[in-house]
Amino acid sequence: ASAARSVELSASSAGMGSTAAVCQFAWLGQLGYTHGLRLQRALVLARQVGRIPDTLLLLEHPPVFTLGKRREEAERNIIAGSDAIRAMGATIEECDRGGDVTYHGPGQLVAYPVVGH
Repeated sequence: ASAARSVELSASSAGMGSTAAVCQFAWLGQLGYTHGLRLQRALVLARQVGRIPDTLLLLEHPPVFTLGKRREEAERNIIAGSDAIRAMGATIEECDRGGDVTYHGPGQLVAYPVVGH
């Protein structure tokens, strides 16, 4: 179950003046990589037009290897064969950020910030 909360952070308590910032965060539990990426992109658009405050998404992904912008290099860095990857229940997803291969899996906290300027 996901839970969204807002936290007010006082900059004055950190000796940075009297400005306060609000950051909403949500624990989403385990969420597939592609679904999480679509959610993130929708929230970025909502943040850009001021519909939501700064938001921090906290979640885990099922086993997934993501291939970044340098896909050919990243693919060479996956030494397990496709049968072994399938046997561990993992998928391989391409993405438009990062440069190499990254593994995400259960028990690994992933934090995606969606913040304005």
